[in-house]
Amino acid sequence: MQATLLTPLPRATTPSTTTSTIKSLIPTHLSNPKRRISIRASSTETAPPLPSSSGTTDHLHKLNQYSSHITGPKSQGGSQAILYGCGLIGR
Repeated sequence: MQATLLTPLPRATTPSTTTSTIKSLIPTHLSNPKRRISIRASSTETAPPLPSSSGTTDHLHKLNQYSSHITGPKSQGGSQAILYGCGLIGR
């Protein structure tokens, strides 16, 4: 998600000093109660690519066969859960 903060341009009272310019960019709730702030947000969702059915099943089965030996001990339960969550292990 992307968000953009839109505010009116501040009026710098003394442009020669950096401190006063920075202070004018930071509004306080008491300095100008009529100042309005608007926020725009947008998001985009992308779908993951669909796996092709040409030979990927054999590749995943071989990967599962080897990875199950590595993650076989109960001490490696987290790795087994990740493989299951990714769809590499069918129960």
